[in-house]
Amino acid sequence: GQGQRFRLDFLFTAGTQNEQTQAILSDTWRRAGFDVYPAILSEADARDLSSRHTYKGLASRGGTPTPSFYTTSGIGSAANRWAGDNRGGWSDSEFDRLYRAFNSSLDPSDRTRDWVQMMTKINDQAVAYLLFFNIQIKTWVPGLRGPDVGVQGFGELSTPTTPHWNIHEWEWAG
Repeated sequence: GQGQRFRLDFLFTAGTQNEQTQAILSDTWRRAGFDVYPAILSEADARDLSSRHTYKGLASRGGTPTPSFYTTSGIGSAANRWAGDNRGGWSDSEFDRLYRAFNSSLDPSDRTRDWVQMMTKINDQAVAYLLFFNIQIKTWVPGLRGPDVGVQGFGELSTPTTPHWNIHEWEWAG
């Protein structure tokens, strides 16, 4: 009803950095007028997939979201033993079609088009909201050539790969 504060249950997995981030975000939302109820999920409970798929509220999953997080086939349930990455349970047949097309095409322009349409759909329907970004500093040994975060290309759109993607090309400078 009018005049009531919006209650926000907010779950983070246990861990020093996670808990500090949760405290900062919870404080910010309280100042903005949200009724925030933070909760910590133990590492043991984090391995219980049913608790992750049935939590009623905001939950931080960590990591970079990928399109597989939003496919209908990724919705966990007791019937599939809570398998899948779609913890929010969002389902859209057009998104699923675009995801299949993206994964079956080798043409960069087709993949870029499908990627943009998938991300537009997620954005337009507010399926996910990125809360924060962890900045990581990487250092390299001066005599080592080759370490490169690299990119996995989708036409003009690219996502970072692991820093070890080209380890077979590394060499010591002489």
